[in-house]
Amino acid sequence: SYFLIGIPHINIQGATAGTVVCYAVAAVLNFINLVKRIGMKMNVKDVLVKPIISVAGMSVIVWIVSEWARNMNKSNTVVAFSSILAGILGYFALLLLTGALQQEDMDYLPGGKKVGKMMRRLGIWK
Repeated sequence: SYFLIGIPHINIQGATAGTVVCYAVAAVLNFINLVKRIGMKMNVKDVLVKPIISVAGMSVIVWIVSEWARNMNKSNTVVAFSSILAGILGYFALLLLTGALQQEDMDYLPGGKKVGKMMRRLGIWK
């Protein structure tokens, strides 16, 4: 971030890029450590491809909703909240559609057991 922010044409956007790179490096190092220490097997499709597809789809949804709200001359607050809500719902739906989010994953989330139970009642999971 320090070096990127100092480049005039990148400026404050360098903070975002630096943060993303920082967390990406930390995640890769954690995966390497898990593989070496406990012999964890990683399915690249499940761990990387499906979440990346979900993130890409969520980005498109957020962009569409924000453009729609701007074109309707909504305030910045309405644009932000509607985009955030659409992003949350869209990402969750895409995780389910791609199979990146499994029933047993919900148990690790706060309140996940209740959500999982509700999803079973709705027929989303068996």
